Amino acid sequence: MLTRPSATKRLALIGRSARADLIVSGDRKHLLPLDSHQGIDIVDAAEAVRRIAAGT
Repeated sequence: MLTRPSATKRLALIGRSARADLIVSGDRKHLLPLDSHQGIDIVDAAEAVRRIAAGT
């Protein structure tokens, strides 16, 4: 199991490497409260669908 700091760092690294605009997560306890990390927005699936549908 990853601790919060190591999971956050790992996701940020993956997101930057992939040049991601969003990280989609269902982790309401640790990741979603961050809103963003190092310039990458962290959203739930419903918000990701809204943004994709809106073209943003």
